[in-house]
Amino acid sequence: MAPQSRANWEFFAVVSGRCAPLLPGGEGPGKPELQSGTIWVFPPEHKHGWVGEKRHCKAVVLHFGVVFPLLAEITREHGFLQHKLSPAQARRIEGLARELKPHYEKPMRLSPLYEQYAQLELALIALEGMVTTRLPTLASLAEQKVETAMLYFKDHLPERPAIAQAARVAGVSSSHLRRLFMQVRNESPRDALQRVAMERAAELLSETSHTIAAIAEQCGFAGAGEFSRAFKFHYKMPPSVWREGILPPYRKPVNIQGHWQLPEESSGVIQKMRRYGFHR
Repeated sequence: MAPQSRANWEFFAVVSGRCAPLLPGGEGPGKPELQSGTIWVFPPEHKHGWVGEKRHCKAVVLHFGVVFPLLAEITREHGFLQHKLSPAQARRIEGLARELKPHYEKPMRLSPLYEQYAQLELALIALEGMVTTRLPTLASLAEQKVETAMLYFKDHLPERPAIAQAARVAGVSSSHLRRLFMQVRNESPRDALQRVAMERAAELLSETSHTIAAIAEQCGFAGAGEFSRAFKFHYKMPPSVWREGILPPYRKPVNIQGHWQLPEESSGVIQKMRRYGFHR
């Protein structure tokens, strides 16, 4: 498969045989070395394909619209994650796929909790053995102030929180809070607030049936129009296309001349996704 962009987070685990990601020029060798017993985590918009042993490679592939913030931060620091699996971890990932299957086929009220539980296990496996000093901590006063402001943003998102109020809660001036954010997160408080709003919006689009207007209100926007423009600027596609692309309807495999295949997806969804440069 040639390198292509995805609209969601991808967990790709080789549980038997050998496989490897195919990266665009400049990100790796021209002919990737096939790996056995390995998991990769790729963020949205990352272009990659896959190459492997055609008959003997078995892989578990799971997609999520939103992942835990810490996993997202560390993955983006490295571009993508790669971790060698133990036999027990490979078996557990196969087990997670079996446990999640009924929730993808027939979602229930508790399905999002099962998906988050599975994602937590996958994240802990993928992050195992990483250098602990790269993990964010609250050891310094600067980090504590920034964390306080971030929690204020998340807790008061529907109220359109002001930077000045977040600074007062953190016990610093607005200008000092901006300096702390640049020091700790390398982004301004306003950019961080926008990121919080967009991640919350993506979560609501992926896990609820709320209208665009309702999601806009919950994420602190004045209306659906303002929200849609901000979402398209951040994710490079309208929220309606995100929702269709992240959570497609379940397609039951059909047997065609002795071969199990998936029926064609809705051409409308495919055309919309490709219009914005994403492929599933």
